[in-house]
Amino acid sequence: MNPNKIHHFETAKGIEKIIQDIGLAFNEKGFFFDRNNSLDMKKIYQGYNIDLPQDFDVRMMRICNPQRSSQALIKNPERGTVTPRFLTFFKKENKIQIRFLDMGAETITELLDDPDFSKGYAKFNHTIVELIKKCLV
Repeated sequence: MNPNKIHHFETAKGIEKIIQDIGLAFNEKGFFFDRNNSLDMKKIYQGYNIDLPQDFDVRMMRICNPQRSSQALIKNPERGTVTPRFLTFFKKENKIQIRFLDMGAETITELLDDPDFSKGYAKFNHTIVELIKKCLV
């Protein structure tokens, strides 16, 4: 069985509201979730003069735990290839969709040959999923 997965979440909240709610939940736990510097893909693509549908709205938000990630990168800079995590937000069928790529601990161990980091990585991913679930209603 593949340990990697993309978590799928859906909410009736507007995109600004769910981003705000998730941002507050992460910030309260000491995680970095900077909604002011999100990757607003519409703005980025428009900067390259790419024509987009009027309703195109895809945003990516970065999440990390600054205390832990700084120590993780000091110990092994290779870990930077899998940190921080990103959430993707977009509208589909009048609901906001949220996606999160969760690479399993086995994958991280295989890629980085770093079992200690893999355990913490998996735990942080679990925390991310649980915090998102709490913000959906």
